Amino acid sequence: MLSQSQLDAYERDGFVILKDFLTPGDTSGVVSEYEQIIDGRAKAAVAAGNLSSTFADEPFGTRFVKLAAVVPDITRGLDIMQVRGPEMFKFLHNPKMLDVMESIFGPELLCSPVQHVRIVPPTAVMKSQSAGAAYAWHQDYAVLWPEADGHLIGGFWIPIVDATLENGCLEVIPGSHKLGPLPHRKVSEVETVPEAVPKVAPTPVPVKAGDAILLRNYILHRARVNSSNGIRWSLDLRYQHPYTPTGRPYYPSFLVRSKMKPEAVQNDFEQWSRNWEFALDATQNIKIYSRWDPPAVAAAKGAR
Repeated sequence: MLSQSQLDAYERDGFVILKDFLTPGDTSGVVSEYEQIIDGRAKAAVAAGNLSSTFADEPFGTRFVKLAAVVPDITRGLDIMQVRGPEMFKFLHNPKMLDVMESIFGPELLCSPVQHVRIVPPTAVMKSQSAGAAYAWHQDYAVLWPEADGHLIGGFWIPIVDATLENGCLEVIPGSHKLGPLPHRKVSEVETVPEAVPKVAPTPVPVKAGDAILLRNYILHRARVNSSNGIRWSLDLRYQHPYTPTGRPYYPSFLVRSKMKPEAVQNDFEQWSRNWEFALDATQNIKIYSRWDPPAVAAAKGAR
């Protein structure tokens, strides 16, 4: 559980760093799951004649970079809802993370559908790709529908490898969550309108594997460019009170802890996977409305 001083920092600054929060054992299942996926893709690329070696003797990070340099498609389709692995589903229930969130929300917890894996090769490898690039200033509220406005959603930013200044750690503006919702725009991604970003020096937040950053959904943050020779690998996970809207009603959330109704907690991996499969199939030909779409785009999507 969070200490009172950590809760105070979370309220005051909009984020708090949890040092030595996870052990290698906490994340080993997820790491192994992704190693197997990349290994399968490498072998398939060799069989198709698109790759001369699988680089099987290389550590995951080095291997990923070498594979991505030759076959960029290897880096795509790796997000949580696309992979839908049992080890990741298990990790979403990690009791350490749920204890932290219980400190904030109480014993009823919902796992948000806004969950991401980011394995980012260096810019030098993916010159023609967005991979490795910096992620612009934004508040997490801005990627959700307005129904979620005003509700607290707690986010974990968890590095699987050390997040450094060189490979693209987060930067934050402490206390910026108190500015409330700032205007954003849709470019390649949703980003805060530049003139709305406070003219202050940002605070870089390098963290080691095993640490975690706990973020409020209104704090301004961005990712630095990955200018290193290795990957930046992190998880974006979010939790909230179950009686608040997720802002993505077209994707499945699930109850992950409940004192009031423990039998309702979703522990069935197969059902979770089917729910995501159905949601992705149902929305693949639908243009999802974003409040930041230009008017012509919004009209084409049927937004009201």
